Amino acid sequence: MAAFLKNLATGFNDIVTAAQAKISPFTVQSATVDKFSQNGCVATKQDGCLTLYRRTATIPTYECTITKPDMPTKIFSIFRQTVETEAVILYNSLLTMMLPIVNSCTVPCQEDYLQKLLDCIKEHPSWTCAHVAAYLGYHTCLKCPGIVNFIDSQCKTHQMTPLMVSLIGKQALAAEELLRLGASLEKKDKNGDTAYHYAVLNCPPLVSLLVDYDHNGVINWLNGKGESALLIACERKLSEATEILIGSKADPRVATADCLPIHAAVRSCDMRSVEIIIQAYPDQANAKDFKYGSTPLHWAENVECIQRLALLGCDLNALNNEGNAPLHVFLATKKKTECLLALLCHGADCNIFDAIGETVLHKAIKNDDLELVRQFVVFGADVNLKTQHGFSPRHLASLSKGKKNSSFLQRKHNIGDTILFLLHVSGAVRCDKTVKGCLPGCVVEGHYNGQPDQTMAALMKLDNVALFDEQLMATVVHSSRSSDLQGAVLDMTDAPVSMGDRVLCLDGGGIRGLILIQILMEIEATVGKPIRECFDWIGGTSTGGILALGIARGFSLQYMKGLYVRLKDEVFKGSRPYDSGPFEEMLKREFGEYTLMGDIKHPKILVTAVLADRHPAELYFFRNFEKTLTHPKSSPRNAPEEEKNPWEQIVWEAARSSGAAPTYFRGYGPFLDGGLIANNPTLDVLTEIHEYNMGLSISKRGQEVRPIGCVISLGCGRIPCIDVQSTDVFRPSGPLDAYKAVMGASALGRLVVDQATISEGRVVDRARAWCSMINVPYYRFSPLLSEDVSLDCHDIKILINMLWETHCYMVANKHRLTELASLLRASPR
Repeated sequence: MAAFLKNLATGFNDIVTAAQAKISPFTVQSATVDKFSQNGCVATKQDGCLTLYRRTATIPTYECTITKPDMPTKIFSIFRQTVETEAVILYNSLLTMMLPIVNSCTVPCQEDYLQKLLDCIKEHPSWTCAHVAAYLGYHTCLKCPGIVNFIDSQCKTHQMTPLMVSLIGKQALAAEELLRLGASLEKKDKNGDTAYHYAVLNCPPLVSLLVDYDHNGVINWLNGKGESALLIACERKLSEATEILIGSKADPRVATADCLPIHAAVRSCDMRSVEIIIQAYPDQANAKDFKYGSTPLHWAENVECIQRLALLGCDLNALNNEGNAPLHVFLATKKKTECLLALLCHGADCNIFDAIGETVLHKAIKNDDLELVRQFVVFGADVNLKTQHGFSPRHLASLSKGKKNSSFLQRKHNIGDTILFLLHVSGAVRCDKTVKGCLPGCVVEGHYNGQPDQTMAALMKLDNVALFDEQLMATVVHSSRSSDLQGAVLDMTDAPVSMGDRVLCLDGGGIRGLILIQILMEIEATVGKPIRECFDWIGGTSTGGILALGIARGFSLQYMKGLYVRLKDEVFKGSRPYDSGPFEEMLKREFGEYTLMGDIKHPKILVTAVLADRHPAELYFFRNFEKTLTHPKSSPRNAPEEEKNPWEQIVWEAARSSGAAPTYFRGYGPFLDGGLIANNPTLDVLTEIHEYNMGLSISKRGQEVRPIGCVISLGCGRIPCIDVQSTDVFRPSGPLDAYKAVMGASALGRLVVDQATISEGRVVDRARAWCSMINVPYYRFSPLLSEDVSLDCHDIKILINMLWETHCYMVANKHRLTELASLLRASPR
C-alpha cells in the first residue's frame, strides 16, 4: 500500500512538472537541491554553474538550472521544456550569453535579474553576451573576460554592435564603458546605420558622448538610403538631437537622399530644427534638394512654416529646377489660399513667371478664381504683364468670358465679366493690333469692359463725402497749382503754397491700418517715388503711428502690408485683452530693440499717446526732433516735468505706447493708446507744427520756418451707418422696460466709446475748414466700407475684401489722386 501511494505521489509530481513546462516554461523560479537529487532526475549537460537536467517519467521534461556561485545550495530553475532539441538549443544560448555575465559576479544572481537575462536572450538569440550586457545596462561586466572580446561583434541578423544596442536600451553608462574599452564607431548595421543613427532615434543626449570618441567624422556618415543622422533627427522632429549634432559639427549639406536635413525638418514641421540649422549655416535657408531643386519654402506645408522660414531669411521668390517659385507651387499643387496669402504678406512677388511663362495672376484668371484675382491685384500683381506667348491678363479674361457666353444657360453677369471689369478698373489695357483672337473685352477698338458685381458697382461711385471735399477745396487746390497766385499759409502768409511742407496724418484703427497702407501704395504709384520722400511731416495715432515709424525707418509699403497681416496671427492670439509680450517682441524685431527716435532724420515724426497717470489725461507726442516751444502743463507731484528728448526715446516703445488700446492690450507704463484723445491726429499735428514754427520765430530762427504746403489725412475706413433703437437709460418698471434699459445702456456705452475715439465726421470737417481758412490744400481719403471690420479682425477674407474696397475707392477718386500727386511732386523739401 505504501509503495502504491509513493508511486502515486511520484506520478502526480511528474504531471505537475510537465504541466509547469507547458504553462510557464520560461519563468525563473527558486528551487532546492533535493528537487534534483530524486530518482529519475539526470544531469545531461553541465558547464560550470549551468546544468541541464532530464527528468525520466511518464512525460519526460528538461529543466535548466543555475547555481549561485557563492552559494552552491542556492539553485534557480531557468526554464522547463518537454522537447529535448528545444531545450538543448536554449541551453547553448544561455551557455554563451548568460553564463559569462553570471560568472562575472558583477550582476546579482537573483530571480528578477536572471529573468531579464532570460527574456533578452530569448528575444534576441543572435546576440552575444556583450550585446545582452549592454542592452540591460550591466556595464561593470563588459570588461570581464569572456565578454570584453565581443564588444565589437555584430549580431548575425541585423549586424548591430553592442554599442548600438546600448543606445537602443538607453544605457548611457554601458555606452560610455564600451567606448572607453575601444568599441568602434565606424561599424554599420545591415542598413548602413551607424551608432549616431541609433543615438538620434533612441537616446539623443548620448550623441555628445559619441562625438568625444569620433576621430574620423563618422557623425556625417550616411546610411544605405543616403541619410545622415542629422537628416533622421530632422525627419523625426527630434530638435534636441539636431541641436546636439549641429553643435558637434554635423554638416547639414551632407546627404545623397532626395533632400537635405533642412528640407526634412520643413516637411516634418520641425521649426526648431530649421532655426538651429539656419542659424549655424545661413546658406541652408535657400538650399535646394537633389530631386527637384526645391528650397525649404517649396517644401513648406502650412502658414506657420512659411512665416518662420520668411523671418529666417528664406528667398520667397527662389525658383526650383522646373522654374517655379513657392507661390506657383502652392497655387498649382497645394491650393492653400492661406499659404498663398502668407507668402504674399512676407513679400513674394506676384509677377514672377513660372515654368511655362505665366504669373499667378494669369493662372487665377484662367481658373476663373475671382477671389484669387482680387487678392493678387491687391498685393501688387501687374495687370498688364503678358504671358510668354504674349497674352495679357485682360486678353485671358476676355477669352474666359467668351467661353462662358457660348452657353445659353449662363447668367447675365458671370465671373468672367466681373474679372474683366476688375482688371479694367485696375488699369488693364487692351491688346494691340498684333494680338490675334481678341474678343470685345480686349480688342483694341472695343468698348466692352466687363460688368461689376453689386458691391463693386457701389464702390466705384464717388461718395458724397469725397464730392463735398472736392467742392470745398477746389479754390484752394486751384490756387496752389497756379503759378501767378500766392495763398496765405500758416506762419508765412505771403509765401506760395508750392513751397510749403507736405504733411501726412494717419488715423488709428487697429488691423484696419491696412487701409492706410493700400491708400499710400496708390499715392506712391501715382507720384512715382517712395512715400517717405513725398512728405516732410508724418503724424500718426496707434496703428497710424506704427505705420509712420515704419515709413520713417525705410520699410516698403509692401513689407508693411505683410507686417500688418501677420499681426493678426502673431499678436491677436486668444481673447481680449491680448498678451502684450508677442506685440512687444514683434515691435523690437521690426524696429530694433535700441533704435532711438533721434536716429530718424527725415521726415519729422509725431506719434501720439495718452498720459493716463493723471487726471485729466494729457496728449503726449513722441518726436524725432527737438521741441522749440515749451508748452505749460500741470503735472502730478511725482510725474516728470519735462518730456524726454528724441535721444532718450526708443522707437519700439513709442509704437507700443501709441498702440496700447484699452481692452486690447495693457497700458505701457503711464501711456495708453493715443486714439483716446487724437484718433484722427490731423488738427493736433497741425497745432504741433504751428507751435514748432512759433518757437523758431521766438528764438530768432525765423529763417528756418517753413509753411505748410498741403495736408493729406488718411482714415481707416468709414463703417456703414445703422439705426440705433434707443440710448435712453432709465429705471425700469417691468420686464419689457428692463430690456429697453439694458439695450439703451449698451448703445450709450458704444456712443461714448465712439465719440472718445472719433476720427470721422466733425473732426474731419474741422480739419478741412482749418486748412481752407489758411489756404492749404487738404485731402482726406477714407473709404466707405461694406461692413464694420473690428480692430482685431482675424478673418483674412474680410481683410482682403477691405483692401479691395479701398482699391476701388481710390480708383473712383483717381482725379483727386492725380491732383494730389502734382502737389507732392511740386513741393520740394
